[in-house]
Amino acid sequence: MFNPFQSIDWHPDPSALRRFGRSLLFSGLGSLVLFSAIRVSLSPWRHLASLQVTACIIAALGGVCVVAPYPIGRAIHGGWFAFACTISMAVTNVLLAAVYFTVFLITAVFLRLSGRDPLRLRRKNADRSMWIPHQTEDKPWRYYRQY
Repeated sequence: MFNPFQSIDWHPDPSALRRFGRSLLFSGLGSLVLFSAIRVSLSPWRHLASLQVTACIIAALGGVCVVAPYPIGRAIHGGWFAFACTISMAVTNVLLAAVYFTVFLITAVFLRLSGRDPLRLRRKNADRSMWIPHQTEDKPWRYYRQY
């Protein structure tokens, strides 16, 4: 399984921290404007207030990363990426499991309904066992050509 924690730069330089902080600041402000516009235009959507608060927190974290000293920005950077990687691992496993089980379940049900039995699990006679005798070829020249 891919480990996203290996690709994180745990010790970014100050310019990378400022870039990270600016991206958080602008994405937080942009999403705040977007959620405010949606909330104004669609008044029944009162639950967007929590999304607005989340956008404000993201923008504030970005602003802190831009202007704060290096250790504080590095802690925010590391926490942000650790949180994001943890979520990505969980979501990836859930999505892969969902795709795996839907594809294989639908395929298996279709094959069973169509009567296909590739493992030959159905008994031909109820009184006989599942044992299928193996037919061997006892030709000595075959031992010299195994493949």
